[in-house]
Amino acid sequence: MAVLKNKLGYDDSLDAFGVHGVGGTWGAIATGIWGSMTINPAGANGLYYGETHMFLAQILSIVIAYALAIVGSYLLYKVISLVMDMRVNISEETAGMDIVQHGESAYNHSIFSTNSLSASGTGSELDKLVASMNHKE
Repeated sequence: MAVLKNKLGYDDSLDAFGVHGVGGTWGAIATGIWGSMTINPAGANGLYYGETHMFLAQILSIVIAYALAIVGSYLLYKVISLVMDMRVNISEETAGMDIVQHGESAYNHSIFSTNSLSASGTGSELDKLVASMNHKE
């Protein structure tokens, strides 16, 4: 998913599509393939058991779910973009959303610069790395 996300250029920091979209799609397809009336007598058999009806119904359901998700997300995006910006500016993103939006740091950098983590007691590479991270804009 990371390759596809970079190639298509969409922003999904929590991998909601990678987890729910791909996982749900595969689950629906797999149900259409391996669904069995032995497991669910009220259901139907899938492709593996020689039936096509459930598989085609699952594919149609996937298409409808994607269409609803795309159209609904687009409409919500357009409505919300009328009243607020949809992205922060580059300087706020670089500074860190935790500090800019919430006024707190997501990471306690001070625990990384203690001598207890230092290989030589003082001036370790870890201490230098943390110090350089704290001074970047």
